[in-house]
Amino acid sequence: MIAAPPLPALTSPIGDGEIALREWRLSDSEQVAVACADEQIQLWIPVPSPYTLEDAREYISTRERERLEGRELGLAVTSVIDDATLLGSIGIVRPSLRDRRVEIGYWVAPGAPGRGVATRAVRLLAQWALRTLPVDRLELVVAVENEASCAVARAAGFDQEAVLRSYIIDRAGVHDAVVFARLR
Repeated sequence: MIAAPPLPALTSPIGDGEIALREWRLSDSEQVAVACADEQIQLWIPVPSPYTLEDAREYISTRERERLEGRELGLAVTSVIDDATLLGSIGIVRPSLRDRRVEIGYWVAPGAPGRGVATRAVRLLAQWALRTLPVDRLELVVAVENEASCAVARAAGFDQEAVLRSYIIDRAGVHDAVVFARLR
């Protein structure tokens, strides 16, 4: 098996005047622990349950290794005004080097939904990925029942392509998934 090349690090935060995407800091741990214990995040994101401060520290401390091993680039989503207040998380997972495609995943912290945070973050990361990475295709794979994430995908300029039956298995059971894509 050929090792994946490292994913590039951000040289500076990516922003749009409202939100910023930046590297994780260990000081984000408490906010991550609170967010990932939230009922909505627990419903749609495969995080430990219960989610502890130690889980958050472990997650943050492994981001650089995951990036260097070419598996995942995980970023914090913050306000441009206060980059210490966590609004969410977003990342790129590289499922297939050969196919020149990556998947984007994200969650939004409690208190941030309904403010356009996820849509802005997905747009920013998609633009960065298409400029920076050797990929032709970006994907979002969302449970059909997760109407908010389906709306984010559409608003961020991704096209719905398919429904994958019985694709996501989580604590709540087995779900069909909608595949959204954006091409170079």
